[in-house]
Amino acid sequence: MDSLMLEAVVAEVEDRLSGARFEKIYQPESDTLIAKLWTGRETLRLLVSASPRFPRLHLTEQKFANPSAPPRFCQLLRARLKRLVSVRRIPGERIVEFQCSGPEKEFYRLIVELMGRHANLLLVDAQGIIVDLWQRREASVGGRTLLPGQPYQLPPPRPLQPLESWDGKLPQDAARTEAVAHHLSRTLTPISRLSARDLAEGGREGHNLQELVRDLAEALRGKAFEPVVGVLDGERVVSPFVPRFLALESRQRFDSPSQAAEAYYRQLVEEEGDLGEQQFLRRLVARHQKRVKGRLAKIREQEKELDKADQYRLKGELLLANMHLVRRGMEQVEVENYYDDPPSRVVIELDPGRAPHENADDYFRRYKKMCRGREHVERRLHETQQEMDWIDGVAFSLSQTRESEDLVDIRSELEDAGLVPSAGRMEKSFAKNRRPRPQSALTPGGFRVYWGKNSRTNDYVSRELASGGDFWFHACQVPGSHVLLKVTRKGEEVSEDDLLYAAAVAAAHSRAAQSGKVEVMVARAEDVRKPKGARPGLVTVAAYRTVMVEPLVPNSES
Repeated sequence: MDSLMLEAVVAEVEDRLSGARFEKIYQPESDTLIAKLWTGRETLRLLVSASPRFPRLHLTEQKFANPSAPPRFCQLLRARLKRLVSVRRIPGERIVEFQCSGPEKEFYRLIVELMGRHANLLLVDAQGIIVDLWQRREASVGGRTLLPGQPYQLPPPRPLQPLESWDGKLPQDAARTEAVAHHLSRTLTPISRLSARDLAEGGREGHNLQELVRDLAEALRGKAFEPVVGVLDGERVVSPFVPRFLALESRQRFDSPSQAAEAYYRQLVEEEGDLGEQQFLRRLVARHQKRVKGRLAKIREQEKELDKADQYRLKGELLLANMHLVRRGMEQVEVENYYDDPPSRVVIELDPGRAPHENADDYFRRYKKMCRGREHVERRLHETQQEMDWIDGVAFSLSQTRESEDLVDIRSELEDAGLVPSAGRMEKSFAKNRRPRPQSALTPGGFRVYWGKNSRTNDYVSRELASGGDFWFHACQVPGSHVLLKVTRKGEEVSEDDLLYAAAVAAAHSRAAQSGKVEVMVARAEDVRKPKGARPGLVTVAAYRTVMVEPLVPNSES
């Protein structure tokens, strides 16, 4: 979040939240905090994110899941913060200080550092000592130690000039517009790359650059915000002011800096796939997919080796039938294979140090060992294939996830599988206790169709929501949602059009959704079973037929 946008958001938050009472603080994601504050007229929600890719701060209208048990730092803030006194941005830094009072009128500073991968959130007492913080670090950023019990120190100051006091001087090598924009963005505060480019473009068109900078400072001081989100040179941008000299494509105007920031970051999160820990979980799942795929390949190689078992038995039998041709010390013998029609000649390798019957016994031993190993290999192959199907389903769910509470479900599932360390009671309690919420729509004939968004809701759809007479759908051989068409009255007739509609929904919510036609399984719900001990979202289908349909995303989803 650039310093200009941050300055505008802080000005808005200061105006609207100063003096407000903390009603609730909760942590819907591992790197996101939501504070609900009562101003005396309305309840507003403040979002603080320490996401390494999209650290940000703004008021939000987006609704987040409220976990049933807060993590340690969130519990601390709930206990210590009662009222927000004032808000200010540290000059020259992407650091915001919330001055707060506690239950006994004690003074605290909640400090938000929005510095990329070093983003952090700290609670500091009246003596400047860190009470606790989000990310503990020892002498990492700028040599600072950020630990509880240590004095809080700001990063080393940077040589930046405030907008209103800029002297208008440019270095000699800043002749081109790009060089002017680079110089402004590196030396002035608060400013953004977009505003620096806009100022430089105005200077190129003959306007007095120093006056343009002072105009920007005056607009910021007077809070004359015109928040806008648009596209410049193919890149999405957000600004508290409409550029005067640069033309934005797809321009959207907003009533407040927070509204613009929320629209901008929500779109980025969806496009970049960085909903909380989504990017981290995607990389983790991709690594596990690679490991399971490699293990599957090795087991299949072992399976191919097992096909040689019958060859060992055959060679043992042929040796017994041709003992008169074998002598100790021979390395091989050629015999007639009378099992072939017509008979063929076979060369059998021998151990010259063994007697003829010992060589035959050795082939029989190897045959029996492979027969015993076949059951083990087949079991491992089945289990590993199930694991591959499961992790492919998790990867697909992650690619479709747009809500934070669904991400909590997926993380909880990966925790149960031992792939990620436990994030604590908050996520586990929330994921286990929250009732799954499958999406739904109506078929043309008025039947309700449900489908899951991840393994947990798929399990709910197939195991708890389904009952006798319902129809179950899933795209063939690819990860996707479990889809259920509910039959409200036993024996009620369901038209083929309704079945094809539900099948098209299953096609649309599968990895094959971009295909023109998708093969979809159609089964009775009673023919769908979850094997004992199977991973979430995995079922077996006793009987089904398939249909070819075009993917269909319903107009109304709930």
